[in-house]
Amino acid sequence: MHAHADERLPPVVQTAPDNRGFTSTRLGYRRRVPLRVCAICGLLSPLAFIIGWAAGGLAQPDAYSLVDDSVSDLGALTADQAWIYNQLGANLTGLLVAALAYGLWRVGIPGRSGRIGVIALAVMGIGQFFDGWFRLECRAIDAGCSGGGTGWQVVAHEIESLFTVLGLLVSVFALARAFKTAERWRDLRTPTLIAGSATVSGTEGHRNRHAADSVRRGHPDLPS
Repeated sequence: MHAHADERLPPVVQTAPDNRGFTSTRLGYRRRVPLRVCAICGLLSPLAFIIGWAAGGLAQPDAYSLVDDSVSDLGALTADQAWIYNQLGANLTGLLVAALAYGLWRVGIPGRSGRIGVIALAVMGIGQFFDGWFRLECRAIDAGCSGGGTGWQVVAHEIESLFTVLGLLVSVFALARAFKTAERWRDLRTPTLIAGSATVSGTEGHRNRHAADSVRRGHPDLPS
């Protein structure tokens, strides 16, 4: 009688990990679902930033230029509809990047470069999130505004921006190096370098142009 009952029980199947490091059991499926969500978050992060940046820029007066003026001006205390950039371009983007970093950490990027890259990516995401809270006091287009203001939030914003840019810079090249040494990640190395380098170059070029414009506003005798 007992033997007959045992024959009706579903067998317990032990499956070996596949080439991605996951199993085909229900536990493995539950692990893959949040990782896929993290990957989707990574894909949505640049979209969230672009929407926050473009829509926030369109909400400003005609004197504001999306090309020449700092993106931080969009979240300043004097900005029009500052929530667009602060909540979409900064807070939401930062959370999405942090979620991607969490997913990559769970997957386990191999090597020291992989761990450093993921940590740097998390730093970048956290910094971008706080970019929406540490706000400038004024925009460069505002009369009498110099350097975004002098309050503690402005100082915190500059410190946060430094960590955010450094996190982006380190994550790009550290992850690219890690992808190069791991066969199953190797196809992602070139896209990571291209996208990351373009982002870093655009960010730094924009910051340098804004700094130069600020100097010229303080010294109108300088050539443009």
